[in-house]
Amino acid sequence: MVEDQWRVTLREVQQLKQSAQLELCKAKLEVSASEERHLLAVMKLREEHHMDSLGVLGIMAGEMEKEKASHGDEMRRVESHNLVLKEQVRALTQMREDEQRQCLKMQEMNVELQQRQTEQEKLLAQRDDVSSQLQEVNRANSGSWSS
Repeated sequence: MVEDQWRVTLREVQQLKQSAQLELCKAKLEVSASEERHLLAVMKLREEHHMDSLGVLGIMAGEMEKEKASHGDEMRRVESHNLVLKEQVRALTQMREDEQRQCLKMQEMNVELQQRQTEQEKLLAQRDDVSSQLQEVNRANSGSWSS
C-alpha cells in the first residue's frame, strides 16, 4: 500500500517534469516563431518603404534582442522549475527507499517476534506438562503417605 502511494506521487512528479519540459519546448518554439516573424517584418519593410536597410535592420535587431531577452527569462524560469522537480524526484525516491528499508526491518522484526511467541508458547506448554506431572507425583506421594 505504501508503494502504491509512492507510485502515485512519483507519477505526478514525472507528469510535472514532462509538463515543464513541454513548456520549455513551447518557449523555444515561440522564440523561433518570433525570430521568423521579425525576419518577415524586416523583408516587408524593405519592400514597402525602400528604406535604408541598415536602419531597418538596426531597429529590428533591437526588437529581436528584447524578444529574446523576454523569452530567455521564460526559458530560465522553466529550466529552474525543471531543476526543482528533478530535486523533488530525487528526494521522493530517497524517501521511498527509506520507507522500503523500514518496511523490511519491520517485517524482519515481526518474524522474530512470531518466532519468540512460538518459543514462549512451547515453554508455557512444557511448564504446564511439568506442573501436571508434579501434581500427579504429589498425589501419588500423598496417597502413599496416607496408606
